Amino acid sequence: MDTSNFFIYPSDTADKKTEAIVFLEQATDDDWQTLLDFTSTLRFHAGDTVIQQGDEDDSLAFIASGELEVLIPRGRSRKLERLTTFSAGSVIGEQSFLDRQPRSTSIRAISDGELYRLSRDSFTVLSAKHPNLAMQVALDLGRIVSVRLRDTTKFLSASKK
Repeated sequence: MDTSNFFIYPSDTADKKTEAIVFLEQATDDDWQTLLDFTSTLRFHAGDTVIQQGDEDDSLAFIASGELEVLIPRGRSRKLERLTTFSAGSVIGEQSFLDRQPRSTSIRAISDGELYRLSRDSFTVLSAKHPNLAMQVALDLGRIVSVRLRDTTKFLSASKK
């Protein structure tokens, strides 16, 4: 699998350090294969709910193909509205994976596609067998969470003006 463009997140700031938003940038093809060996494949179709807000699942997923939308309840009606979209190369589920709390948003498929799901149990086995790779996964997830939190903070600050 060619992972050279995998998990590179777009930025509206051209001078932003890309290493802060690239998942496993230094990983070799062997590292990627090792990681993917610990995942299961989930195929989805347009309209499928891939993640349901409130679910207890704490797995992490890497989108291999397709496009997904993040939905959050808004206003008094709690009607679901699109917050953002993710496509091939994105990581989803990182927050629940890290804090083991219920899912904070719902994610629905816009198109058909597939993702690689890394369960918490599989990550524990990966950690025992490949501790350096597991540590890099955890550190990069921390960076992704940080970037997304900064983006959310920027969004909220802009909406208050």
